[in-house]
Amino acid sequence: DTNQLLDQLYNVPLLDAVIRDTSSSSSNSIPSGKPRNALQKRKMMKATIIPTDVNTQESSSKKPLNIVLFYADDWRFDTLGAAGNPVVKTPVLDQLAKDGMLFRENCVTTSICWISRATLYTGMYLARHKFEMLGAGRTVNGVKMLWEPPKNETIYALLKHHAGYHVGHAGKLGLWLDIDNHKNMDFFVNEDGWHYSERKGKLWHITEKNTHDAMIFLKARPRTKPFFLNVGYFATHAVDKNPLQYLPQNQSMSLYANDTIPIPLTVDAYGKMPYFFGQNNEGRTRWRWRFDEPTKHQSMMKNYY
Repeated sequence: DTNQLLDQLYNVPLLDAVIRDTSSSSSNSIPSGKPRNALQKRKMMKATIIPTDVNTQESSSKKPLNIVLFYADDWRFDTLGAAGNPVVKTPVLDQLAKDGMLFRENCVTTSICWISRATLYTGMYLARHKFEMLGAGRTVNGVKMLWEPPKNETIYALLKHHAGYHVGHAGKLGLWLDIDNHKNMDFFVNEDGWHYSERKGKLWHITEKNTHDAMIFLKARPRTKPFFLNVGYFATHAVDKNPLQYLPQNQSMSLYANDTIPIPLTVDAYGKMPYFFGQNNEGRTRWRWRFDEPTKHQSMMKNYY
């Protein structure tokens, strides 16, 4: 889905392109080895690449890197060919992983979308940024505290105001509140929550729209400054209120038509969990929406991929 954008990125000088999962929040990543435990395997940073001439100390010290961050929503840790998945077809991202660095040890402390995004934007764990609920933050004595970290210390603000970067965001911000977006970003388009939508007579898939907005930033950016662009791809996040859950682009529909997605070995493990893992657990509810019988599992997984 990102081929068009990646083709453009490889033509951008001094690019540092980063592929990350939305929930990869640990800084203790190393470039090799396998995850040591189940927690570490749940989510991980995908790949980093510097494809152009940054191989000399002189060139890298004189000119700051341009940075593009791909932050895909709700990926399992192995939804990538380079991570060992034998079914999913991600050749472009696999090449990025091969040319750059695959982080296999990056783990998540709190596997909730907005909490991990707050961690990315602030460099803080949940215990410090306290952004527990979408659009609300934590609640203290009945009062919603909203966004508590300093808004002038987010990754966007620091790069723009202290490092001199031209800063942009395209795709899902995922907070449902303002962090001085237009003050701290030179370009801001927030899109999430849908897979197909009609805009001014054109039917868009959100991946197409996220890429389109990213391209606008890349084409219009000033050539006199380094740039940072976060592209928050949404589509691997289900549309929760749609019974189909995942609605791929039409050109992707045939990719897995002849594949059989393996049933996880842990499919029956939930019944062996402690008593407090009830059937009304939110994760279990969503499992019933998507995976509770074989035919549904095949359809949902193929559309997810």
